[in-house]
Amino acid sequence: MNVIKLAFSKEDLNIKIMHFRSEEITENGDISHDFVGFSLSNTDISNVNTAKTIAKKLGDEIFPYLDNLIKNASDEVSRQKYEKTRAWVDKKAVWHPALVEKCTHKLLQKMKALLNNFVEILP
Repeated sequence: MNVIKLAFSKEDLNIKIMHFRSEEITENGDISHDFVGFSLSNTDISNVNTAKTIAKKLGDEIFPYLDNLIKNASDEVSRQKYEKTRAWVDKKAVWHPALVEKCTHKLLQKMKALLNNFVEILP
C-alpha cells in the first residue's frame, strides 16, 4: 500500500495565531495568564494524516511563545510551570498523534496477518 504524505506550510493551513495576556486580581496578589488561540479557517480535516500534521504544526507554533515565557520567567516556580506546559504540548500535539498513527498501522498489519492466517485454515 502506498501512502502519500502531504507537507503543509503554515500558510497552506490558514493558521491564524492569537496570543493574549490577562491579569486576574486575587486576594493573594495579581496573577498573569497567557493564552494562545488558533484559528484554522477553510481547512479540511478529513483524514488522519492531515489531522496529525495540523496537530504537529500547532504544537510547533506555540513553542516560541513558551520558550519566551521560560526565558523571561520571573521565578523558578513559574519557569518550571512553563517548562512542564511545553513538555505537555510537545507530548500531546507533536509526538502523540505520530505515535497513534504508528500504533494503528502496526495493529492493522497484525489484524490483516491474523485474518490471512485464519482464511488459510478454513476448508
